[in-house]
Amino acid sequence: MAERTYVWLGIALVTGVGLAALVAMSGAFVAPSSLEPLGPAAEPVESAPAPKVRPPQTPRPTAPPVAPPSQAEAPPPTSVRCKIIGDDPNLAMPDAEIYYQEPDLDDPEHLPSFSVELREGMLVFEPPEGVVEGVLRAEGFLEVRVRWSGSGCTPVRPRPAATVVGRVEPSWGEPRVIGCGTSGTVAEDGRFELSIPPGSCDMRAIWDDDGVIVTSEPARLDVQAGQRVEVLLVLP
Repeated sequence: MAERTYVWLGIALVTGVGLAALVAMSGAFVAPSSLEPLGPAAEPVESAPAPKVRPPQTPRPTAPPVAPPSQAEAPPPTSVRCKIIGDDPNLAMPDAEIYYQEPDLDDPEHLPSFSVELREGMLVFEPPEGVVEGVLRAEGFLEVRVRWSGSGCTPVRPRPAATVVGRVEPSWGEPRVIGCGTSGTVAEDGRFELSIPPGSCDMRAIWDDDGVIVTSEPARLDVQAGQRVEVLLVLP
């Protein structure tokens, strides 16, 4: 028994000395923390800034340039302007045209023409090249001769008219109608239409029978401006 006891005491003593040595060693060595870096601290690397991308811009719609009213309504430089003389500021001349004579035209009853506009008390038109005069015709007005040079023009005084609508019998032989300050041709069916000045006047039909002038009885007319009358002229 004594021998076993000494053996166990020896084992215990060796074990105690080993534990004391481990404790002494633990005081001189500290295990590195898992949170601390093992090597030298690395410098932080700054990441490059992301490039700025601008969103695509939708182009703004641009309106077409608009000319000022005075410039947009101004007549072209080649236009002729004729001052209108009259007391009516609201004068209107529907379907106004200027008829002119061409040197090589043999039919004076069917003359070429060009349109005319009224702008701020002026007649404005663009005549063909070389044409410097003509006759202004408009429904409800007497014919007026107009002359111009360059962009200037003689003043124009429109005169209101009455309208005569008639018929000539018989209509063969190319009769004409004269009187009341005007004259005109007759259609194949004998009908005609003329503008005449207001007042009293006589109108008749004539035709040339191989040098012999034949006339109808005169028709007495008494008309006012804007009035429309009918007449029958009979040739013998």
